Amino acid sequence: MNAAADTNVAWIRRAADVAEAVARGDMEARLLGIDVDGDLGRMLHALNDAFDRIDAYVRESKAAMGHASQGLFYRTVMERGLLGSFAAAGATINEAMGEMEKRSLALREAEGRRAAMTSEFDALVRKVGTTVVKHGESATRETARTQEAVGHLAKVLGEIETALQGIKAVASQTNLLALNATIEASRAGEAGKGFAVVAAEVKTLAQQATASVANSEKQLAGMRAAAGEVVAALDGITKTITAMNEDSRGIVDAVEVRRSG
Repeated sequence: MNAAADTNVAWIRRAADVAEAVARGDMEARLLGIDVDGDLGRMLHALNDAFDRIDAYVRESKAAMGHASQGLFYRTVMERGLLGSFAAAGATINEAMGEMEKRSLALREAEGRRAAMTSEFDALVRKVGTTVVKHGESATRETARTQEAVGHLAKVLGEIETALQGIKAVASQTNLLALNATIEASRAGEAGKGFAVVAAEVKTLAQQATASVANSEKQLAGMRAAAGEVVAALDGITKTITAMNEDSRGIVDAVEVRRSG
């Protein structure tokens, strides 16, 4: 084998080594110091050109995608120097990045609107919750005063009942005295007729008083029952208002926790 053939074989071997290195990801591997002409020389230079374009495409794509992953879309693939499919792929990547930028911007705007709506909603919930708590506390105070008034009414009703019992006792005693007076007047005969008339009138008044007391007792019993129902209703209202206040405070606290979080 002559020297020219040995040189060609050596260059082919070097070209194979560089190609394998590039295939393994070593984008720095190149054929250096090419000193052969003809088709072999053209092939070796063409390999270097291909490796340069592959390297440029990989570097540009990596840089563009790396920036895009951080939400930075200004770094695009530089198409200058890329030919054929490399140039077409670079253009496709740049077009996709432009679309990604639009979508990212739309997403940020939507997130901004959502955050604003959430803030407005939280503010509304806090306002409503605070208002409910405020009115609930006011209602609780009013209910307490009403309960106190009903308690005072029950006390007054008790005093009235005591007074009625006293009147009833007096009327009963008066009725008994009137009966005795009627008996004594009957024994006195003609002289006791005037006294008998008075005794009858007293007896009638005593009976009327007894009937009035009985009617008052019925009314008093109805008032007591009504007062008891009012107390029970107020107790239920107080429990409901307390539960509403606790729920409202819980909502306000939850909103505050979310805002601070």
